[in-house]
Amino acid sequence: MSNRNRVPPLLEPYVRLPPEASLTLLTGVLDATPTWLVVRYLDSLLGNGGRLQNTRGGNEDIMDNSNGTEDQEDVAVVLVSWMRDWEFWKTEARRGGGLDLARLAQQKRFAFVDGLTNLFAPAPSDKVAPPPTRSLAPQQQPTARSTVPARGPSTLPIRGPPVRTPAAAPQPLPAHPQTTSPTPAPGTTTLTSPSLPHAAEKITTLVTTLPSASPARKTVLILDSPSALLATTSTPASSLSSFILQLRSLVHSTLLVTEADLPFLSAAAQAAYGGVRGAYGEMAGKVTPVEAEHAAFVVQQAHGARLVISARGLETGVARDVSGVVRVGRGGGWDEEGESEVERDGVVAEMEVLYYVQADGGVRVFERGAGDVG
Repeated sequence: MSNRNRVPPLLEPYVRLPPEASLTLLTGVLDATPTWLVVRYLDSLLGNGGRLQNTRGGNEDIMDNSNGTEDQEDVAVVLVSWMRDWEFWKTEARRGGGLDLARLAQQKRFAFVDGLTNLFAPAPSDKVAPPPTRSLAPQQQPTARSTVPARGPSTLPIRGPPVRTPAAAPQPLPAHPQTTSPTPAPGTTTLTSPSLPHAAEKITTLVTTLPSASPARKTVLILDSPSALLATTSTPASSLSSFILQLRSLVHSTLLVTEADLPFLSAAAQAAYGGVRGAYGEMAGKVTPVEAEHAAFVVQQAHGARLVISARGLETGVARDVSGVVRVGRGGGWDEEGESEVERDGVVAEMEVLYYVQADGGVRVFERGAGDVG
């Protein structure tokens, strides 16, 4: 496996360890999911000591971190996903970042909370009652009306009632197997309820456990699609925002991943522009509760975020060598101190670039008109 830099140079300043108590909002759409950006964050934060072992030439060694720096800070990451399971993230981290999340979990530098697999499954104590067994009713004696008259010559035997034989005891049907959740992988926790207090308890336990190995360790929390609770439960946007604010107070910084498709944000668009026009003109004035709650949640998080990084498809359609557009903008939580730090490194705070996700998991990020730049 190559020891090359897996984080595109144009994105390096934005996927470093964020300032303390900051929120980074990462949005995507249906045809441009931002999971590859999350992998680049994991690569930047956990690349030092999290590489897969290189066995070429018979020498096993741990590869350096992706940025090639030796003074990388000690960082732990807690990833909570309501949209993708453990196998997905383990595979994507291996392909896109060369990271071994299972080994990082053993090192107490990574923890995963599965909020998808058993979110709406019955509790482990709930047993499925076996179906009632049906006992065979005793065979009734035939009546005279049901006797079949004899046919043919008198020499043939006359058909009579069937001879009763002692019936065997009815065997009970096998009980329905109890619904049990699969054994979680090491370093993973599974949510079994969509309630916010249940999720807060599980996440808080992990957040307070990881830094125990190193008091100076900084914990970064990544929340993948918690907005799914707005569509699957009766959770209001205000409660979900309070839930995220509570978790932010426990960690060094937070990365929030959510959806920003036009149908989800139509309520905010109608409030700002007086209605959604064009292809969605016929839906003007018809805002569903899910759209209203999702729009309120995204807008509130954008006002509190330091950076808003959005991935979307090309407006001109699908291209063979371009997957989409990445735009980095300042959120409502941007401060002048952070702005001066970015500008002092010679990087513009806001930018819009193209990206291309390759088949091997690598990503090229380049400016418009510079497709040959990695």
